[in-house]
Amino acid sequence: MIFDSIENYKLYTNVHPDFQAAFDFLLSANQNINDGKYILDGEKLIAHVMTKDTKLDGAAGLEYHKKYIDIQYVLMGEEICGLSTAKDTKHSVPYDQEKDIAFLSEDKDTITIKVTEGYFYIVWPHEPHRPLCAIDKCIKEVKKIVIKVAV
Repeated sequence: MIFDSIENYKLYTNVHPDFQAAFDFLLSANQNINDGKYILDGEKLIAHVMTKDTKLDGAAGLEYHKKYIDIQYVLMGEEICGLSTAKDTKHSVPYDQEKDIAFLSEDKDTITIKVTEGYFYIVWPHEPHRPLCAIDKCIKEVKKIVIKVAV
């Protein structure tokens, strides 16, 4: 996992061949960008812009992906993201190949990070994570961009 300010994005552009294009999209976006799906490079690079309410602790399960790396960037608001080292193979929701997502039955975060405006985190397919958690048990709106980068 990587967690940093968008100001430091250049440190990560060489980590994956498509990260530069992903960061270019993030840098071009502002809070007025419309929610929706943006195809940046076929199935290799897809951006999802969303405005959602955060959820109370435990409301969202630990999810993971197999085909995509997530770059999650907060445009407006703030959230907590839980991360886990869980190797549990039991699922509360089985892996959906079309949506590239599964939810683990083990529901314990190893660490949490507070993600505020202008910050991003990158999680690899082997890293279970719980995005959109509320801070201080207070549900608030957050606008974010999740870029899916094909492995």
